[in-house]
Amino acid sequence: MYPDTPERNVAGAILFFAVTALTAYVLLIVALVWWLADMVGSLPLAALLTGALALLFSLMAYLLVVRDAIARIRERWNVIFEVLEAFHTGYRRVSAFLRRLLW
Repeated sequence: MYPDTPERNVAGAILFFAVTALTAYVLLIVALVWWLADMVGSLPLAALLTGALALLFSLMAYLLVVRDAIARIRERWNVIFEVLEAFHTGYRRVSAFLRRLLW
């Protein structure tokens, strides 16, 4: 692959975006902790409150969005597993038939 192909540019842009978004999130959390520490007068308490708030947001995101997506993926995975199992059973039957026929 050449260094100026579109695939490489898109992958680099996505990686750059992910790193930038993660950096912005970390800076936002640090700023929130320092601001809250200034308001309540205790850095450990501010960190605990911010962590609890992040945990609450994560739990809400899981319950509202991620759980349904995981259920849909699990259903699709079960269908794929059933199809592969049927294919495997058919392959074993055909190979057993051909083995009896040829030997």
